[in-house]
Amino acid sequence: MKNQIDQDRSELFELLKTQAFSRGKFILSSGKESSFYLDARLVTLSAPGAYLTARIMLDMIKDDRLDAIGGPTLGADPMVGAIASLSHQAGRPVNTFIIRKQPRPMASSNRSKAPCSKRGQCCHH
Repeated sequence: MKNQIDQDRSELFELLKTQAFSRGKFILSSGKESSFYLDARLVTLSAPGAYLTARIMLDMIKDDRLDAIGGPTLGADPMVGAIASLSHQAGRPVNTFIIRKQPRPMASSNRSKAPCSKRGQCCHH
């Protein structure tokens, strides 16, 4: 019998397979060619995809003492919002952050946008 997180992983895999995976001829941003493409944003921007991704990621970091979790803007944005919400709901709030490719011209030079902590234990991908 599968536990809940295993069921979540199976459900997320099915969403990725049916909604984000394509076969064909694709030219990647690197200029290389690929016979398949996975556009995970199609899943992580959906309500069930964001929810499942956040649940799985929170399970992956449950034993870590992190102050924040995040990543590059656009890709991380939907996931960090879901992670913040679910972690708060579970009573183990985790702050989140996003990293801009370039600093905004009229803003501070800091590319990371997040509530900061004194410990600074963060997870990013």
